[in-house]
Amino acid sequence: METCDVLIVGAGPTGLLLANKLGRRGMACIVIDAEAHPPTQSLAIGIMPPSLEILRGIDLDREFVRQGLPVTRGYVHEEGRVLGCVRFESIRSRYPFVLSLPQRATIRILEDGLDSRPQVELRRGVRLLDCREQGDRVVATLATREGIKEIGAGYLVGCDGHRSSVRALAKIPAVTHRYRPRFAMADFPDRTDLGPEGHLFFSSRGSVESFPMPGNLRRWIVLVEESHRSEQDIDVIRMHVHDRTGYDLSGQEALWHSPFTPKWLLCTRFHQDRILLAGDAAHVMSPIGGQGMNTGFADAELLSEVLARVHRLGESADAHFRVYTEIRRRAFRTAAARAARGMWLGTRTGRLASRTRAWFIREVLLRPPIKQRLAPYFAMLTIPRPALGPRYVRGRPLGQAGSLEVRKMTPLTTAASNVETVPPLRPRNGLSLDEHLRVPELKRAYNERLFTRVAGKYGFVTSALSLGRDQAWKKRLVSALPETTHPVCVDLACGTGDITALLAERYPAGQVHGVDLTPAMLELARSRCLAGVEFSRQDMCRLSFRDESVDIVTGGYALRNAPDLQDALAEIRRILKPGGTAAFLDFSKPAATVPGALGYLVLKGWGSFWGLVLHRNPEVYAYIAETLRRYPDRVALHRIFGKTGLEVVSSHLLYLGMLEVVLLRKE
Repeated sequence: METCDVLIVGAGPTGLLLANKLGRRGMACIVIDAEAHPPTQSLAIGIMPPSLEILRGIDLDREFVRQGLPVTRGYVHEEGRVLGCVRFESIRSRYPFVLSLPQRATIRILEDGLDSRPQVELRRGVRLLDCREQGDRVVATLATREGIKEIGAGYLVGCDGHRSSVRALAKIPAVTHRYRPRFAMADFPDRTDLGPEGHLFFSSRGSVESFPMPGNLRRWIVLVEESHRSEQDIDVIRMHVHDRTGYDLSGQEALWHSPFTPKWLLCTRFHQDRILLAGDAAHVMSPIGGQGMNTGFADAELLSEVLARVHRLGESADAHFRVYTEIRRRAFRTAAARAARGMWLGTRTGRLASRTRAWFIREVLLRPPIKQRLAPYFAMLTIPRPALGPRYVRGRPLGQAGSLEVRKMTPLTTAASNVETVPPLRPRNGLSLDEHLRVPELKRAYNERLFTRVAGKYGFVTSALSLGRDQAWKKRLVSALPETTHPVCVDLACGTGDITALLAERYPAGQVHGVDLTPAMLELARSRCLAGVEFSRQDMCRLSFRDESVDIVTGGYALRNAPDLQDALAEIRRILKPGGTAAFLDFSKPAATVPGALGYLVLKGWGSFWGLVLHRNPEVYAYIAETLRRYPDRVALHRIFGKTGLEVVSSHLLYLGMLEVVLLRKE
């Protein structure tokens, strides 16, 4: 059997960069790709200064700059008027520009770089069929031109894009979300007077982005209707460009075009034993803003260092892989949130939105002190690139002091570490709370920040918000559970352990598990020293319990806070035994519009009051009302229960109908 140190699946930018980095470190690598030839489309075109720093480490930055087109300025327009300009030539970097270069050229340069890496071999037209752990290596089954063959590798890395076969074979779960806006893009010969700069054209009718490319070409990206069909691309792009910018593309032939609907994807982890993920195989963000490929480059840089340490120094693979996952997931969240924010700003339509956006850009974004920060922000210089430094000690837990170092972006700038002991409540990505609640992964992250912040006062707040009735409601929930002797009970989003303690008291001979996403909450729950209770950090959308192994599932204010309600209910049904019981206490809302709106206002006002009193921030507990606003009404919720296979046994309304205790049975 043929062997190598690392088998890389996918010969895109991330995979080829990783191969160059590992080859430079002397590791034997084989890169395979299912496609027989490199892509001919331009695809991603923006290469940011941090990526050029990474390429400098393998002596390819000069070749990239030689073949690319440096873009030093970006102009912003609204309804035909220039609002201002972002100047990249002012950033403190060795590369004071955004480099425009078609992805096909990026791949070609990276492939040529492999010529000086004798330890690396690229094989195209080879498809991964299967992979399995076998001792101290991964055995991959490949379909080649010569037939089926096997390769043994110390590690296998999936860089094979958003439809990753490696991710599927390793059974690494991913959270996905598809955005509503649709776009179409095309590359045309540049016959405009826009010059070698980027231009963003906003209007009440939609947005257009325009970027120069090498070879006197220009890319146009337009916001299109949701009913848009790909066969209409060219005509629709020409029409919208002329309508929104005044530039006429009629009579010009598009060299390449493609529609796309932005997607958000993030794996729960980036490794499974000796199998790892990088680039779009691990995460996908909106391409608006051009940060996706650059995030993959940063993945490859850190992963090459991780693999080299594990391979050469024999350090703990699992510890290093967890560090890699944690660092790169955090970096992705930052970049993805920026991309989502930019997309949100550009997709607001209508006259009021146009005027508001113009005022905001002109009077806020393009005024000091924010204006000075825009260029480094868009150039991705403000996204930290922590690296494993000499202070990283084998086996040291992730997040312990001294385990991470921050690599300098350039000789002139240093990014601050993004490893936080207590995350701030307010998101720093600029999205509204409503936007966070729409995307499961963003909601999950926000929940963790929120409940870390309020953990110490959570018991008092629940009592205050309920006028002292909270404990009585929880006792009512537990008293409604069936009589049984040795049940296995799981309390979801257990918080400080109120319901968990009641379960342990009700079923002294049973097994009781309390699970919560927030470590600070779990520490408070554990401090109660409840005999026979096990606490663990888990996401209710991805529980670790075996199928049909649990008798009773409970939750106090749990389902409303689930990152994805459907996923949480599916997990509850999966772990419940046939005939098992689930019981939940949560805020509720009637199907009627007026009472629901009134309840929302009361809850928001009451929550805001206590947030202001206890945290000097009314948003802290106003969050409860916002989650309820997006939560199904009682009738719709009961319908969802039934579709999931959970029969409603009983329902009791409390607190003037603002809360509900519902008892369910698995059918």
